[in-house]
Amino acid sequence: MTIREHIQSFVTCLPLKEETIKDQRAATIFAKVAKQSNIDLERIEVTTEATKNEDSPLIKDVVLRVNVAAKARKQLLEAIWRRTEANCPVVKIFTEPITVKVELTTETIE
Repeated sequence: MTIREHIQSFVTCLPLKEETIKDQRAATIFAKVAKQSNIDLERIEVTTEATKNEDSPLIKDVVLRVNVAAKARKQLLEAIWRRTEANCPVVKIFTEPITVKVELTTETIE
């Protein structure tokens, strides 16, 4: 999966039905952790906002907004998010430095 696909996977609004959970990314991990905690989520919406300087191709910062509706205390939902942050590879892309290795393969066609 490309970094662009990872970022796009955050822009998610799911009706949480069993068949839709398995096809989502960061929201999937949150939904699975919630399910393991016996919390039924009514809705989860995760959006990403990235900013960068106009004179640079580098992303300066990223804000993830997670909006959750459930019959659960705020503290419990926050604990579920902390477990998600610790285990989600998509979140790790934004929170920890990673090395990206580019391997270019070319073919000249005559």
